[in-house]
Amino acid sequence: MVLRDLAATMNGLTGSDRRLAESMLARPTDGKSGDYTAPKSDFKRTCPANFCIHWVKSTRDAPSLTDKGPKNGLPDWIDKTKAVMKTVWSKEIGNLGYKKPKSDPPFGGHSGGNPNSKLDIFIQDVGRFGFYGLCTTDDPKLNVRRDVSAYCIFDDDYSGGQFPGIHGVNALKVTAAHEFHHASQFAYDWKEDRALLEATATNMEADVYGSIHDNFQYFVESPLRHQNNNNDGPWWPIDMFDQQFGNQYGDWIFYRFLEEYFGSATHPSTNRDPSINLQIWNQAKAVPGTNNGGKYSTQAITAAIAARTDPITSTPADFSNLLATFGWVNAKPSVWYKDGGLYPSAGFIDRGFFGAGDSDAQNWPMFHFSNDYVLYKPDATASTIDFTIDFPNTANGANGTILVLNSNGTVVPTGLAPLLSASGGATVNGIPFDDATVAGVVLVFTNDSVAMNHCGTHSFSQAVTFACRGDALDDFGSGGFNYSVDVN
Repeated sequence: MVLRDLAATMNGLTGSDRRLAESMLARPTDGKSGDYTAPKSDFKRTCPANFCIHWVKSTRDAPSLTDKGPKNGLPDWIDKTKAVMKTVWSKEIGNLGYKKPKSDPPFGGHSGGNPNSKLDIFIQDVGRFGFYGLCTTDDPKLNVRRDVSAYCIFDDDYSGGQFPGIHGVNALKVTAAHEFHHASQFAYDWKEDRALLEATATNMEADVYGSIHDNFQYFVESPLRHQNNNNDGPWWPIDMFDQQFGNQYGDWIFYRFLEEYFGSATHPSTNRDPSINLQIWNQAKAVPGTNNGGKYSTQAITAAIAARTDPITSTPADFSNLLATFGWVNAKPSVWYKDGGLYPSAGFIDRGFFGAGDSDAQNWPMFHFSNDYVLYKPDATASTIDFTIDFPNTANGANGTILVLNSNGTVVPTGLAPLLSASGGATVNGIPFDDATVAGVVLVFTNDSVAMNHCGTHSFSQAVTFACRGDALDDFGSGGFNYSVDVN
C-alpha cells in the first residue's frame, strides 16, 4: 500500500522528490536504485498464457538455477512459481469470478521488463527488505482512470533465514494469492480504501490455500485481538488502515465471517459463499476509464449485504444484525466458525466476580464499525443478573448482544437491537447467572455506524485513515456506551 499511495500522490511531486518516487516505483529491469544489478545479458523470462515471469541468472536476486524436475531449461523455482500462478489465476479469475488484471501493453521500454500485454511478475530477493512480495502500478493512465494495470514482485526463494515462519513454496503460495488479488483489485479501483484492499487480499490467501494458515499471524491485530483495556482492544474500526499496527490484515476475519454466514444456515459453518466478497468488489468498482471511484468501501459492503437474503432468517440481510452477530461469535469462535477451534477469542474487559447485591456502572468508548466486550462472572451467591443499557444514537443505531457463557461450553446470545431503540435505553432482567451452570455473562457492544463525512479530506499517505479517507460521524472516543448491572 505504501507504493500504491506513492503512485497516487506522485503527480504532485517535482524535482528530486519526483525522481526518487519514479525510482522506487520502477520495475526491477529499469536499473534504478534497488533494482536488478545483473547485466542485461542475464535477464531471463518465460511467458505462459496469462503472465510473464522475469528473473536474472546472477547476483543475489537470482533464484537457484537448479533444473532438476522437469528438466526443461528453466530453474526449478521458476517452474514452481509458474505452477503456483496458474493455480492462483485459475482459482481467483476462473472459479471465483474476479476480473483479470488489466492489459499491460508495452510502454516505456523497461529494458525488456514489459514485453507484451500480460501481467509481469519479477523474481527478486525482496526478502532482504522484509517483503514477501508486492503488486503496484506504473500504468501511464493512472492519473486519469481508476481501473489500471499492475506488475508484481515475488521473492527469489522465501528462505527460512529471511522468513522464519511459513517459508519456501508455502510462502510463495500465500504471497501469490494475496498479491495477485491486488492486481485484480486494480482492475476495479486502484484507489479504493486501503483497509478493503488489504483485508480482502489477506482473506484471499485462505480462499485459495485454506490449509496454509499464514494469515493467522494477523489475529494479534484484529477483531479477535486478545488484549482488551481502555486503549487497546478489539474495538478498532474494521475500515481503519494503520501503518503501525497493521490491523487491516487482521480484519480479513470479517470477510471470512461474511463468507461463512452466507454460506451456511447452521454453525459451525459447513460451507462458505465467497461470492459475497466478489459482490462487494463489484459494488466498489470505479466507472471504467474514469476517475469516478463510485462507492467507497463501507458503502460497497452495506450495499452487497442489502442485496442478499439472510440464510438463517430468510429475510433481507441487514448489515447491523450481521455486525452484531460478528461481534458475539468472536467471543466464542469455536462454536461458530468452521476452523474456529484454531482461532483466539476476542479479548474481554473482565469486571471480575459479582454476587447477590453487587452492582456496577460503566461508560465505555466505542469506535464506529466495531465491537467490544465486557465480562461478568458469578460467585456462589449469584442467581440472575440485570442490565440497564443506554447506548448512544448513531446513524444506523447502536446495537448489542448479551451472551450467556454456560459451563458446558454452549453460548446463548440474546440480541438487544429492538430494546436499544427505546427512548432512554432498556432494561433486560433475569439473565441466568449462577455459578453452577454459568461461566460468565458478556455484554457485547456494537457500534454499527459506517457514516462518514469530509470524504477525501485525508491524504493517501496519511498513516491512519478510515473509509473514503474521511471522518467518522459516530466515534465515541471518550465514552457514550452506558450501562449498569445489578446481581440478584
